[in-house]
Amino acid sequence: MTVRVSYFGQLASLASVASETYSLPADASLVDVLASLRERHREKLAPVLFEGEALRKSVLVFQSGSQVRPANTVPIKDGDELLLMLPIAGG
Repeated sequence: MTVRVSYFGQLASLASVASETYSLPADASLVDVLASLRERHREKLAPVLFEGEALRKSVLVFQSGSQVRPANTVPIKDGDELLLMLPIAGG
């Protein structure tokens, strides 16, 4: 299956792309997508998104428009779009 991952703001700059496609096994979970992302972008993007193997709690993840927290139980469907962003402060 294929999943599109989009990056917002600073994350797009660090990834050097606004979005990209990942090919994964049919039974992949959100954690599997994030593991592939961490491997692909281990130099610049991964240190901002991950603390060790785990996604930092401050990172916001949206799956096809709904916010989710990464877990092995979050299923991924062919054609899903994930958006990753850092919190935005303002006032």
